[in-house]
Amino acid sequence: MKRYTDDFKASIIKMHTEEKRSVRSLSEEYAVSPASIHNWIKDAKSVELDDGTEVISKEFKKLQKENQRLKEKLKILKATAVLSGKR
Repeated sequence: MKRYTDDFKASIIKMHTEEKRSVRSLSEEYAVSPASIHNWIKDAKSVELDDGTEVISKEFKKLQKENQRLKEKLKILKATAVLSGKR
């Protein structure tokens, strides 16, 4: 699997969004699969949080996973505290 730099991905996204280049033309010119370009575009879209700040979709997904992991950890800690308090 070929790896692309973040700068390369950003330039492809910029050409698509600002220059209105089609995914197909970019795919053919730069030898990148259309699916990869679509994923880069999707990941680069921004999401507005409740406090008004914006993060890119990829970062938002990462934050959601971290939040879920922390919730599970807190649940375990609470259960541990309850069990240790009964001794």
